[in-house]
Amino acid sequence: MEQIGTVKSLWRYPVKSMAGEALSQATLWTRGLRGDRRWVLRDSVSGELWSARNHHPIATLHARYLAPPHGEESAAVEITLPDGSTVRSDAPDVSARISSAIGHAVTLEPIHDEADPAFYRRLARSEAEMLPYLVEQFGRDGPHELPPLDAFPPETMEFVSSPGVYHDVASLHVLTTASLAHMAQQRPESLWDERRFRPNVVIDTGTATGLVENDWVGRTLVAGSARIGVTMPAVRCAFTTLAQVGLPKDVKILRTIVQAGNHCLGTYNSVAGTGTLQVGDAVWLD
Repeated sequence: MEQIGTVKSLWRYPVKSMAGEALSQATLWTRGLRGDRRWVLRDSVSGELWSARNHHPIATLHARYLAPPHGEESAAVEITLPDGSTVRSDAPDVSARISSAIGHAVTLEPIHDEADPAFYRRLARSEAEMLPYLVEQFGRDGPHELPPLDAFPPETMEFVSSPGVYHDVASLHVLTTASLAHMAQQRPESLWDERRFRPNVVIDTGTATGLVENDWVGRTLVAGSARIGVTMPAVRCAFTTLAQVGLPKDVKILRTIVQAGNHCLGTYNSVAGTGTLQVGDAVWLD
């Protein structure tokens, strides 16, 4: 094994698409980082699970756990709304408060039984409807700019997230300081803040340069007692352009990633071995 860096930061997002929490230590279990994306907003009209790609104001909310999460249940969270007020997930008016804040009727949903796949399924869309939908979700200028869709697991076309989780594609997302620095060189006018890309693990790769994590696909990262399988480069979508907590809207961010990163920044990852890791841990490439 070779050491390729250290853990710079760890992030957990209690509610899908809302800003999350910086951690000093995290536990990896079979479905990702413990407590990550255990809540979601569901459109009250269509019943489809939503992310900020569907309704951009969701990205301006922030969520944190009221107590450390344990087990597979969705532990209680506190959500900070754009006006600075807060509401708990167990408050009777939580969905109404969130709906008012983002301007659309939604319900806040805890993790749902994976034995009911219909809950996670995308709305049925005709072929004519699907192409514009994908262009909007990926934030591209037209169908000709879409990334290769066959790179994604087949179930991503059927389900908003795999039954039993609220992750888009993979259970973990890893990003490096080298890749962020590389993109900043391509477009220094933009703010290449790691928070914009919603990583779970950010690795400080020291003096390494370029999109280094792309070369790790098929290998395993080891940090603390955890092992992370590197599955594929992370294809970026419209979410990266949105105004978020503490970050402005910036459509040039995604244009730069498409052109300089072949649509990708960071990697999608699996849990190759459960365990704990913490900020400052050495990261090894196996």
